[in-house]
Amino acid sequence: MKDPVLITGVNGFIGAHLAERLLRAGVRVRGLDVVRAEHGPRVEFRQGDLTVPDSLLPAVRGARVVVHCARWNGSPPTREAARAIDITGTGNLLAACLHAGVERVVHLSSVAVYGPTRRAVITEETPFWPVDAYGRSKVAAEDMVARAVQQGLPVVTLRPGLAYGPRAFGGTVNPARQIMAGWPVLAAGGRGIANPVYIEHLLDALIAAATREDAAGQAFNVADDNLPWREFFGYYARMCRRPLRSSPAFAVWLFGLATEVLGTVTRRPPLTHRTLVHYMTRPTRCSTEKARRLLGWSPTRSMEAAMGETERWLRDARIIPH
Repeated sequence: MKDPVLITGVNGFIGAHLAERLLRAGVRVRGLDVVRAEHGPRVEFRQGDLTVPDSLLPAVRGARVVVHCARWNGSPPTREAARAIDITGTGNLLAACLHAGVERVVHLSSVAVYGPTRRAVITEETPFWPVDAYGRSKVAAEDMVARAVQQGLPVVTLRPGLAYGPRAFGGTVNPARQIMAGWPVLAAGGRGIANPVYIEHLLDALIAAATREDAAGQAFNVADDNLPWREFFGYYARMCRRPLRSSPAFAVWLFGLATEVLGTVTRRPPLTHRTLVHYMTRPTRCSTEKARRLLGWSPTRSMEAAMGETERWLRDARIIPH
């Protein structure tokens, strides 16, 4: 491909994985982030800040496709910080893409926009009901996307569930460490439905969103199996050879509050969040029918195979013992 694909947040979990996948496919990759990281000479790195509009146009100019993976990744996701990166930053990026005539933008949102809805099934038409700063910032960013689409910018929005796999902090590293430490990772027995997505499957969806002509202006849910949280975390418990522990919902809420306060002091991501209680008790399945129909997307690995790859990485990274 002559023109590069620009990845914002190329240093992050999803952005770095996407860069590696595209490079293996022979695609030119240009990466945008606030600091330089080691991606090798094949990534055309551009240093820029989403909150500084003048730093974006040089990175966007000449790119055929822009994949927007950057997000606020601090601790905790305060309203002000989330707004600066996820909302103002997204607006600045979309404006630069409009100015540069980018052919396709893929915007990475989240199922967090739906919040702890009690509906049996989430579709792309389910009303938004975010309950935390992260979810509210994602809703506001999607509002920015809608305005850009009205102005003629071809944007595709993906709303993934909890991403897991090698190098995933929230969906893999954190639960593995908590289980190894003997801490309870489940709220109220983990009876709610998890809607996880393996990182390789999310990359498949990102690439499909960047290339399918009829996807422009659309939003898509992306998730693998709809399984109870106790089954999802049960994979990690078996890897760690530790029991899977649960606590009452209110106790998990209090623990989440404590880790959020600690994260504010240490400036490190908290071990858990209060809002996790809502999601762990939510009996809601995420429909991916639209992504399967219009993007031609579907998971290519079973949960057992994906977790097997994840386990090998966890052991190689010495997060769990061999």
